[in-house]
Amino acid sequence: MLKLTIFIYKNIVGINTPWCLPNRYSQLVQMRNFIALSILILLASCSKRLTSRIYIADENKYEITRGNFTGNSELKEETFSNGKTKERGKYAYDDENVLSTLKVGEWSYFYENGQLKSIGRYDIGTYIQCCFSGACKQFYNYKIGTWKYYHPNGQLRATGEYEIKQLHVDTSCEGGDEMPYGLTSTQWLYFNEQGESIQPTEELILELETVKTGGNTMAYYFYPNSHKESIEMEFEIRRGYVRDDRLVLSNSHSS
Repeated sequence: MLKLTIFIYKNIVGINTPWCLPNRYSQLVQMRNFIALSILILLASCSKRLTSRIYIADENKYEITRGNFTGNSELKEETFSNGKTKERGKYAYDDENVLSTLKVGEWSYFYENGQLKSIGRYDIGTYIQCCFSGACKQFYNYKIGTWKYYHPNGQLRATGEYEIKQLHVDTSCEGGDEMPYGLTSTQWLYFNEQGESIQPTEELILELETVKTGGNTMAYYFYPNSHKESIEMEFEIRRGYVRDDRLVLSNSHSS
């Protein structure tokens, strides 16, 4: 690199300029070449700074500090047709003060008989997608901390603390991305409707590790693959609260 730099300098600045040229002309040539070299160095420096910072659309759409949502939110409640509460919790506001469908903080879910179904906390996670305009952030909510799940008769069904791990997700960008996600662990406890300790089924684990992001008409469902190495996504569209279409967006990633 040093030899190449010296070679370029000699040939551009004019160290090898023939001494037989008139002194004033020689000085003009050297000045012109020096200016040209300075411009090249400046352009190279700017190019390096530009390529080190990639613009990502919606990067600061939500106020997230050290991986945790710290912005404004609003408490909402949805009810069954009988008027009893179905779910209650907070949705996050974005940077334009628009209320989103991203769940944050503590949420409670209920059976139609009014009995508590589950209670726990959500946070907002992100991953990079390749959109039409370039790289853009995608947002989703995932379970954090300790959750409790109940049977319709009020008996505890399952409880434990979600372990947050970085899992692979296939996106339209080459190589995909990594995203934080909450998984159950061997420390969780499971019970039947009589309160007796049981071993969980694969279906129950999948249910506890599946997370919905979105509203009642359009939503994404996230869940880990069988090896707990990557995340799969399904997109659901509903009309009048009746499922109309379900589309698998990405397949599992195997390492």
